Amino acid sequence: MLKDLEHYFDCFVGKRTEEIGQVVLMKNLYYKELVNTKRCSFQEMMRSIPDSCQELLFDFEDKANYQAAFANEIIYRQGFLDGLNLRNTTLINHVHEHFVGEFEENV
Repeated sequence: MLKDLEHYFDCFVGKRTEEIGQVVLMKNLYYKELVNTKRCSFQEMMRSIPDSCQELLFDFEDKANYQAAFANEIIYRQGFLDGLNLRNTTLINHVHEHFVGEFEENV
């Protein structure tokens, strides 16, 4: 049963995250403004640096995007779990470890 729940949860989070990115954010005027100003800044940097450094800048942008996407996914998953308000500690721990990952807590 937990495997079925894990599969469903993974599909649900993936679809919802995709929907937020493609529908919700793209309708937000502030977000669109941020995207455009970021694009302009990136293009200005590309014109300002030597060709030999441009690949490094692309690599940096990719890594920053992957980091932000990972953080957003973890935040969404944790928010979803919080929203479920699961009471069964065993289920909470299993789902948390599988979908959110391990981390150190300050005890």
